[in-house]
Amino acid sequence: MKRQSGLIMIEVLLSMFLIAIGVLGVASLQAYSIRSSQSAYWRAVAADLANDLAERVRANRSPKLVLTGETGAGSDESGKTVPLAPDYGRLACELSDDDKMECDWMDAYALPAGTAGADIAKADLAEWMDLVRYTLPVGSMGGAIICRSNTTDNPINPDSAPVLDPAAADFTDKTGCLATDAANYATAPYVIKIWWQDIRESRGESVDAGMLLYSTTI
Repeated sequence: MKRQSGLIMIEVLLSMFLIAIGVLGVASLQAYSIRSSQSAYWRAVAADLANDLAERVRANRSPKLVLTGETGAGSDESGKTVPLAPDYGRLACELSDDDKMECDWMDAYALPAGTAGADIAKADLAEWMDLVRYTLPVGSMGGAIICRSNTTDNPINPDSAPVLDPAAADFTDKTGCLATDAANYATAPYVIKIWWQDIRESRGESVDAGMLLYSTTI
């Protein structure tokens, strides 16, 4: 009788152990699902932000068919000369003392005659970069940029925040963008890149789970 009771107790303990393992598995799956949902949410936010800047750029450039050399003019569907929008890839940005982004045209860049919306471009890009910082968990290594590039790949060397000055020597290495003096710079499309940190909780502390990138071309 005692032996039978002991066997029943072992079976009960074994059942409880299996149930506990199952509960832990379900909890782990739920946690993974929550992290995946959060990552998907950040990607959706980044896509909205990139589309926002793309629309600002499109709204600030004149319709054109053909670029007329380096004169800063193009021709529309009627063959009439129209001014081109400013080259967003030549905007250099940095944080000001009051933690606001400020953008200006890089040194030695002379805006072509008839360039449209130069001041709008500076204000729009600075405002948009601040919006990215306030909306996404960019941390110390994240950020955003618009540049010219033939690829939307990750930066080659993402060991620090993206360099926001196109004239910097490490601009290409840390952004994957073309330098303004690159041979194919003028014909490359604009690319909007946004980096952020996918943050998860571990033992009560926020830790970096890797950099994520959303990019799109205009």
